[in-house]
Amino acid sequence: MKLFIVFQNPSRSDDKAFIFLKDGFSWLAFLLPPLWALANRLWLPLLAILVVATLLIYAAGLFSLPFLWIYLLVSWWLAMAASSITGFFLVRRGWTEMQYVEAPDMETAEQIFFNSLQAKSRKLSTDYSPAQSSLANSDALI
Repeated sequence: MKLFIVFQNPSRSDDKAFIFLKDGFSWLAFLLPPLWALANRLWLPLLAILVVATLLIYAAGLFSLPFLWIYLLVSWWLAMAASSITGFFLVRRGWTEMQYVEAPDMETAEQIFFNSLQAKSRKLSTDYSPAQSSLANSDALI
């Protein structure tokens, strides 16, 4: 089972108001970190990746260090933290972390989330009954 984090954009009400972010290892972030940052529109991490890669190349030449192993170690860390970094920048852009969903794949996670969202809205609509509003319509308040 995989864990998905659901984020909501409060300024939208269409089907693009939600993002399902898989928590865990990101192969794209491991193999091609700059491409991962570009694909997720993460400009600050992209800049950091380029600076770190440049420093690693310089340090490898200066100290005769094995560049590939250091680069793979940094890429592995980035791949493990990719979903957290993406979530952090989504929250900075105004998105709200809604819920965690455990499911075998993205499609099932979406079904579970939207079914629970519909169940919550039905519960809210049944919790409000006309008997509760009779006080507000009472002549005693006029």
